[in-house]
Amino acid sequence: MEKVKQDFRDSVSCLKRASHMLYTTFPFVKDPKLFLGILENLDKSLKSCLDSFLLYERLYKKIGPYPDNFSVKLDLFRKITKTRYGFDESLPRFIFDIDQLIKNRKKAPIEFSRKEGFVICDSEYKTRILKEEELKQYITKAKVFISRVHSIITRSIN
Repeated sequence: MEKVKQDFRDSVSCLKRASHMLYTTFPFVKDPKLFLGILENLDKSLKSCLDSFLLYERLYKKIGPYPDNFSVKLDLFRKITKTRYGFDESLPRFIFDIDQLIKNRKKAPIEFSRKEGFVICDSEYKTRILKEEELKQYITKAKVFISRVHSIITRSIN
């Protein structure tokens, strides 16, 4: 149970960091390069929360053993959301999209700040522009996910 709690605390910590960077640091600095740090913290937060949730499910024998592989964990989570707990059905896709955005960013040959956004170009020069409003929506959706997992996990702890 301690590992479940630790992963959850890590998730909350990364989300707070991302939120602070977006709502406090960015308005002061106005540098879209911060969007990368926000996105990476958001990704860590979502993955830690997902790990915490799946460990909780495993601990209470609701699911069997699973490999330590992101795509397997996400498929398992997708199956669980269909059968119980009432998570938003778009949530697994959201987590996958954030992960892909991070992976594509790491492989991107070109990235740069432009006006109020951060542009990421892939190898075929298709562009993806990160904007402040989009990141705010991501953080809001992550907060809902984390609070929902918190309510599930604390139900059996108390």
